Amino acid sequence: MKRLLLIPIIALFTTALTYAQTGESVHDVKILTLQGDTISLPYFKEKNLLLFYADPSKPNENQDIRNYFQSHPVNSSHIASYGIINMAAAPAIPNNIIIKRAQKAVAGSQSKVYIDPKSYLPKEWHLNGAMRNGAIIAVNKEGVIDFCKIGQLDSADRSNMLSVLYKYNHE
Repeated sequence: MKRLLLIPIIALFTTALTYAQTGESVHDVKILTLQGDTISLPYFKEKNLLLFYADPSKPNENQDIRNYFQSHPVNSSHIASYGIINMAAAPAIPNNIIIKRAQKAVAGSQSKVYIDPKSYLPKEWHLNGAMRNGAIIAVNKEGVIDFCKIGQLDSADRSNMLSVLYKYNHE
């Protein structure tokens, strides 16, 4: 009987980790450029944001959606999209190696990548599952999370995310 009660609790906890904070208001967070300069989140509350929050110890996580956006870039005056690397998620990988990989990944494109040195974004935005996983997050111009998926996207997640971007593009 105890086992049967644990299954719904575990399912609820897992769902809370993967779809954390949708509908919640968030505030600006300080991040770093690849050169180490401290900045505010680019375009926060100026444009809708599509953020790729990356765990460098899982370089292939959400590779399919990243490939999709390389061939279908977000070219909208309503949306800013960029990557943020969670350096704290991979303490065993030297920072200079992570930065070189990021520079190589965006070379020749207009993609921008920034650094979160100490998991500030998931701490400040209460995205607990993103401390050790990647996440894709859509935040509107009012600073409200419209989409958040921590971990690997499935086809339903992809459809939900693309519908949010469609909404942003047609405001």
